Amino acid sequence: KNHILNYVSDNQIDLIINCAAYTNVNKSETNKNQVIKVNSDAVKNLVEVCEEKKIKMIHFSTDYVYNSNNITPIREDSNINPVNYYGISKREGEKIIEKSSTDSIIIRTSWLYSIHGNNFVKTMIKKGESGNKVYVINDQFGCPTYSKDLVDCTLNIIASNKFNKYAVYNFSNEGYTNWYEFTKKIFELKKIKCKIIPV
Repeated sequence: KNHILNYVSDNQIDLIINCAAYTNVNKSETNKNQVIKVNSDAVKNLVEVCEEKKIKMIHFSTDYVYNSNNITPIREDSNINPVNYYGISKREGEKIIEKSSTDSIIIRTSWLYSIHGNNFVKTMIKKGESGNKVYVINDQFGCPTYSKDLVDCTLNIIASNKFNKYAVYNFSNEGYTNWYEFTKKIFELKKIKCKIIPV
């Protein structure tokens, strides 16, 4: 926290965009201490700095804070009931922001992919190019979201300068699919000849 406080003081920061998160959903179930440190405790440090220095905050969260097994769009006021420990940890971070006095916006997004970092698209391309078959879940639905579109949305929010004490927005690209159909499309576009087995 002291490092963050010194940095924002030395550099006259007026907005923090928190992109940091522990996002490995499966490992979250067995690495709970680390997950809560990153997705909740670290958020508390940021919030306290924002409050002290009167800094605005944008925080990225996840659709995993909802408990929706259907394929209809999720609204910001939909029922909150995290489906796993990753969702629980992200919700704990959100609650800290909700209770704070800082002007803040939470953006809940889903299934992020990009040419950078680790994500589903890059993982499937690697698996498809190195093997002759992959097993992919076909009963989980969501909206793949291109990270550049999320960035553009975030920049538009900043430019609008419509920060209130607290607001939540859901953002994803249009359309929905499941992991299996998403993989089929990835392989089709990349011309990967690998068998996809739905599970």
